[in-house]
Amino acid sequence: MATTVKISVRLPSKVVEEIDRLVQSGVFSNRSYSIKEAVRHYLREMRREELTEEER
Repeated sequence: MATTVKISVRLPSKVVEEIDRLVQSGVFSNRSYSIKEAVRHYLREMRREELTEEER
């Protein structure tokens, strides 16, 4: 089982409202999961960009 670390972040209220809408509509099970998925997606994109730059 992966170890998790609890952190605290501050987000603009509009972002939280959008996250809450996605949770309420069933896209995500909760706020934490939605933020975790967003960070994973961002990190994948960053790695993809790094690979592309290395290919040049």
